Amino acid sequence: MQLNRYILLFIFTIINSFFIVKYGSRQHYLSEYILGVAYSIGVLLTIFFFTKQKIKENYSRILFFGLTVLVLTSTVLINKLVDANSLNVDRCSAMSVGVEALLNGQYPYSAIDHLGGRTSNLPTLLFIGIPFYLLGDVGYLQTFGFGLMACLIFYFFNNYPQRLLALLLLISSPAYWWEIYAKSDLMSNFIILLAFIFVAQKYIFANKETKIIPIAVASSALVLTRLTSIIPLSLLLCAWFFGQSIKQKSIFIFSGIITLFVLLYLCFMHVPNLDYLQKYNPFELQNRQMPTALNIAFVLLPFIYSFYIKNTTQLQIASTYFLLLPILISFVMSVFKNGIYPCIVESYFDISYFNMVLPFIIVNLAQSYETAFNQTQ
Repeated sequence: MQLNRYILLFIFTIINSFFIVKYGSRQHYLSEYILGVAYSIGVLLTIFFFTKQKIKENYSRILFFGLTVLVLTSTVLINKLVDANSLNVDRCSAMSVGVEALLNGQYPYSAIDHLGGRTSNLPTLLFIGIPFYLLGDVGYLQTFGFGLMACLIFYFFNNYPQRLLALLLLISSPAYWWEIYAKSDLMSNFIILLAFIFVAQKYIFANKETKIIPIAVASSALVLTRLTSIIPLSLLLCAWFFGQSIKQKSIFIFSGIITLFVLLYLCFMHVPNLDYLQKYNPFELQNRQMPTALNIAFVLLPFIYSFYIKNTTQLQIASTYFLLLPILISFVMSVFKNGIYPCIVESYFDISYFNMVLPFIIVNLAQSYETAFNQTQ
């Protein structure tokens, strides 16, 4: 457990240091590398003292709810103050033009955003964006994502010091604040995925009677948010699926196929022809960071490994590392090709892809300190 903790701490600080180095290079007062090292040391010292002190439950509760309200309010204000079309990041505008086209009965994947790009969001993520678009800005998805993550932290952990640690890890992350400022849907996407895993795993690993149809519908819909969501979903569901009866397997497959068909049809029904579909589709955009053979390998490996997972802790840890692995390999390949400085600072590699794994890292990291908090109570 301690080795896993140190690895997660290293990954957490490295991911956030990437963001500090990239955006710290735009100021000229301190070296961006000094800022990155200072941040890493600050995180390590904060966690060390936080976990060694006897923190009273009442104080932790007040801080947890106070910070939750403060950050929730901050996400709303940032969203109001930041114009998505003024950013050199088009995740928000790409979702916005995709949702707008969908609501207007047009093909969403040929819509052009403010930077001349197209949306790579799969159908479910576009549908998730609709309520926030109707509220006036799809950026409010990040406010929802933070609220959902705070709820997950509250229900996943049993004591307030541990809940507070998880919350502090989240809000001390420059990578997360980049998500808020850039109105990126990436981390919110995986917070929603994590929420489903939290709910489903309680039934699967407790051997409770599982509602096949809701599990099938939800998991199929989540596959159509981002292709990498297949990794944690297969870790959760594969071994469980093969343990079901023929009837239950049939119901699961049928429900899943129907869900996929409906979602795909609603988004692709207005495509003019197959040639147009081949040229303008989100799958090509999501698949361009890594060779196809590696993508297939990283889908198959979790299917196999799922048979070795026996409890929720193993699932959370496996999800973290299996999600991280393809991103890390893509990053290393890009570093060998372009150099580490261009990859981080000059955007030869999109370091925000690392944000997919941050919700899993934060939960696992806080979970690794459970014994320390129990001893201080």
